[in-house]
Amino acid sequence: MLKLSQRRFVLALLLACLATPALAQNQVQILPAAQTSVAEIDGIFHRAQKMESEQRWGEALTIYEEALREFPDHSTLGNRH
Repeated sequence: MLKLSQRRFVLALLLACLATPALAQNQVQILPAAQTSVAEIDGIFHRAQKMESEQRWGEALTIYEEALREFPDHSTLGNRH
């Protein structure tokens, strides 16, 4: 049988393990602007890929260039450009 201090330690450890995912989940917040950016970038890719599939290379390039000016840190846009 565990001593009282050992039981308290095990109980505290168990509570800490159970609470950790909830605490971590509450700390991550995705800002609405970030969600909008993802939707915008998806739309950009869709439009540019449509131009590419129609062999409208100049228009696709223009879409990518404009997107890079708006989202300069987005690596996938840079790779497509």
